[in-house]
Amino acid sequence: MPRSRARRQSRGRQPPPRPPPPVDAEALAYFHEPGEVVRGNHVELLVGGDEAYPRMLEAIGAAKRLAWLEVYEFWNDDVGRRFRDALIARAREGVDVRVLVDALGAALTSGGLFEELKAGGVKVQAVFELRPWARAWRWFRRDHRKLLVVDGSVAFTGGLNIGLPYAGPRYGGKGWQDLQLEVRGPAVAALARLFARLWRRNGGEPINEPPHCPVAGTDVVRVLANHLARSRKEVRHAYLFAIRQANRRILIDNAYVLPGPRMLKALVDARRRGVEVIVILPGRNDIPSFQNASRARYRRLLAAGARIYELEGRMLHAKAAVIDGQWATAGSCNLDTWSLHRNLELNVAVVGDRVAGVIEGWLQGLLPNCQEVSLEQVQGWSLRQRLLQLACLLLFIFW
Repeated sequence: MPRSRARRQSRGRQPPPRPPPPVDAEALAYFHEPGEVVRGNHVELLVGGDEAYPRMLEAIGAAKRLAWLEVYEFWNDDVGRRFRDALIARAREGVDVRVLVDALGAALTSGGLFEELKAGGVKVQAVFELRPWARAWRWFRRDHRKLLVVDGSVAFTGGLNIGLPYAGPRYGGKGWQDLQLEVRGPAVAALARLFARLWRRNGGEPINEPPHCPVAGTDVVRVLANHLARSRKEVRHAYLFAIRQANRRILIDNAYVLPGPRMLKALVDARRRGVEVIVILPGRNDIPSFQNASRARYRRLLAAGARIYELEGRMLHAKAAVIDGQWATAGSCNLDTWSLHRNLELNVAVVGDRVAGVIEGWLQGLLPNCQEVSLEQVQGWSLRQRLLQLACLLLFIFW
């Protein structure tokens, strides 16, 4: 072959993809049992709706092949209508636009929004529909996941529903404290598979999943999903394993914290090993009865030496944890019976000090606006308060 022709052919070839960086064995020790560990990603933390919503809307607006959204609540308000319009605009351009929404969440918030989406060419499914003749477990199991996948190149997941409660001053919202992760790299394909599988399981037609995504960074990720049948408690197992591996610090924040006996014991055992344990909760929960139930668990944690903080002012809706500055997770999963044992949930866990450091920095930044709860304060609660807390605890354990 002439040299000039060979040079022309070589110029037309695509360079081989970069291999993912090696996995650090010490960091991987925080991942529970063998599973899908995805290397070569870039994960970025987005704080609240004012940071996350513009990025999500921008990604939808740039979609060329697909935009898949899964959410628990999709409010028919200013934020919800912005997403409605963005999704319809891409559907009319021939993009594969699909929405999975929990039936209960939709009934509480949508107000006719989904009929408008369907009329605009968006494919919409309600998950766990509220039929009177349905099996009882379908009423008490919800799709609580939050996920947006665009073109197989970027995904967003975290605690944010679509609506004004999660938006800040930019949108005139309530400014609930929440987190969203923007993920680029091969983990996007793993997240897209979750959407595609649920779409099929929920009665939809089979859909093509995005191809394998190229390496985008050095973050090592594990996708944690409570599935319909298998791995129903995957997020819980991941939390327990990471807590048991901790040797320096455990930092947890969550909107709804009601640890079961095993998780409570794991946190107490960590304190006995000399691990610092810090738990941040809302000072004023949007579900007051749940706050009473959570407070029923304070005494044992405080007696073991854990530190508990309640955030004042805005509602804390984020669900995140950082362990030893090396393992971090954020997502949709609350630390209560519904999320850990029943619901469809989705968290992303990342090992390495870069992402863990960013999330820990945000959590530490909450502390100046928190009120620390002391053991003496808990011991001083009246009999009436303690009985109310016990009643709420039993309600949420057995409901």
